[in-house]
Amino acid sequence: MFKIIGFFMLVTAGMLSGCSISKSISERVNFLEQYLEFISTMETEIRYTYCQPSDIIKKYSGSGKFHLFLKNCSDYYCLGTPFPKAWKKSLEEYKQNLNLSPETYRLIKNFGEGLGSSDIDGQIAHCEYHKQTIKPYLQDELENKRNKSKMYGILGTCLGIIVGITII
Repeated sequence: MFKIIGFFMLVTAGMLSGCSISKSISERVNFLEQYLEFISTMETEIRYTYCQPSDIIKKYSGSGKFHLFLKNCSDYYCLGTPFPKAWKKSLEEYKQNLNLSPETYRLIKNFGEGLGSSDIDGQIAHCEYHKQTIKPYLQDELENKRNKSKMYGILGTCLGIIVGITII
């Protein structure tokens, strides 16, 4: 009886491990989609309202990891940290949690460091450049999600079965 329970526990552990990896891929995709949406909003706000990036971040609301990242960045800024450092500090805190590729991380970091450092036209061009630059990375992540997301759940389950059979 205990062997059967142990076997099912190993299978379940493998399945949950695979689902966890699959979930991290989905969270990365959601983060990048929200980031792209934010850049578009930022560009529009700068173009039509001439707001500072820090003010736009305070107004931007929603849910998800990207919005928590923005709230964290806004909190650092409100505590007196200069905006580029607040962006970088907040991104550092969420780097481990999101498991971003080094190139994607660098792009997001550079976007924040360049905000507020030029005139309106320069800010709009900065936003447009980063929108075009991040799109291929988002497409790669979407492709990973579509192709590999289910695979990790199945692979974890199979691994759990193999370990369970080997041990029993």
